[in-house]
Order: sequence, then structure tokens, then C-alpha cells
Amino acid sequence: MPNTCACTMPRISELDPLPWQTEFLRAGLSGDWPSDAAAVRGGLGSGKSLALCALAILICETRPGALVVVGMDTFRRLRDVHLSDSPILRLKNRLAPN
Repeated sequence: MPNTCACTMPRISELDPLPWQTEFLRAGLSGDWPSDAAAVRGGLGSGKSLALCALAILICETRPGALVVVGMDTFRRLRDVHLSDSPILRLKNRLAPN
């Protein structure tokens, strides 16, 4: 299926993360966390969703069989932020073979 995403979302390999996002991704992939859960707090537009979605995709790409769950405080927010025209779907579409 051709990529029909009209967004400008970069491929994972093309991401230019902010310093905190780089540290977050590095820690998430290295296993340095004391638990299997990740949470991010920050202001509107600070890159939380992008960082979490990038980590989810990288974990799935590097650890076959991994179970990744993305959640929020309400289903409405989860739907509006992550399931409509979301970073995770845009990244998934960009990773799909052409």
C-alpha cells in the first residue's frame, strides 16, 4: 500500500530530537529504567507524544514480540491525540514500505 500521508513527519532515522528526547530514547532503549513503564510530563507542544511514539516504534523494531501499550488519562484524549492524525500513525505510515 503506498504511503498517502501528506504530513511532514520524519522517518525515525531522520528525527532530530531535542536533548531531553535524546536522553529519554537512549534510557528507554538501554533498559536503565527501574520499571517497564515510561511516562512524560511537559507543556503543550513540548514533544511528549513524539518522544513516546518514537520510543514505542523503536522498541517494536528492535525487540520482536515486545508488547507496547500507549495510554492516557481518558479514552477521549487517547483517541484525539494518538489515534486520529497522530504522531504514532504518521510515524507508522512513514516506516511502511513504499
